[in-house]
Amino acid sequence: MYLSMGPVELVFSVAFTSVLYMILCFLQLYIWSSLNDLEGDIVVPSDVCRQLNPAYITTLILHLLAMVVSIVSKRWLSLVISLPVAALNVYKLWKKSFFLNEETVRRTATLHEHTVYCGKRLKYYIILFALSASTFVFDLVRHFTTKTS
Repeated sequence: MYLSMGPVELVFSVAFTSVLYMILCFLQLYIWSSLNDLEGDIVVPSDVCRQLNPAYITTLILHLLAMVVSIVSKRWLSLVISLPVAALNVYKLWKKSFFLNEETVRRTATLHEHTVYCGKRLKYYIILFALSASTFVFDLVRHFTTKTS
């Protein structure tokens, strides 16, 4: 059984989800720029692997937390949109191809695949943030218009 939430709690849960997706966008931007620096041979591969692997885990945890908040607040569209990428991330984690290692980074084809996938995930998180922020605004307007009437 789901938690029964009032309109104020619902608005705050959607706001929290929006903040989570905004943080995910910034993390993906950081990962993407670091991988682009690595493609241009600007940084050392071992340093990038050591810096990006905690960012990958943080991204996975925040994405799963946003999905839990979507379930609790009964935001099914957000959950359905989030589910495929979360399932892919968990699958990659299970297959041990989620993290970067130095052998993977030294091969330019694999590094390019990581960079392209990271760019696609950045676009995906931007879309989720826009969806969540628009839902937040609509819920906020609906809350204040029904309260004054």
